[in-house]
Amino acid sequence: MYFLIFLFFLAIGALFLSHLITFEEGEEPLNQGEIQTSAVLVDKTLYPLNFDQHQRLINTINQASVVSDQALSFREKRAFPFEQIIFFRFNKSPLKMTPISIRDEQLILETPNFSFGEQIQIQDATALLDFIASTHDSLTQ
Repeated sequence: MYFLIFLFFLAIGALFLSHLITFEEGEEPLNQGEIQTSAVLVDKTLYPLNFDQHQRLINTINQASVVSDQALSFREKRAFPFEQIIFFRFNKSPLKMTPISIRDEQLILETPNFSFGEQIQIQDATALLDFIASTHDSLTQ
């Protein structure tokens, strides 16, 4: 009897640990519960995002796709309208995303220490760039 109870708790423990270790397919790259706030770095000035902007940016990043190793983008020598997107996380170091290229209307972001890969691509570069410009334009005018 005690042996069966022990096996039951052992199985529950193994199931719990396997859930913590494995990465579920379809899981979003940015877990909203881990992110405290976000900001955009423009001309060496950090612009914090309000709640609606923060949610929209997370949703946009979560819809991005990983750039495959064969298609790693080169760094364009051009000025981007922002330097970095920064997600401040609870009890972890900030997650920083840097624009490196625009290819076929897709913005390529370098994402070191990101769970999905080193580079991601945003499908609609113009929409994201316009959105980021709107987050700080009203503050600078």
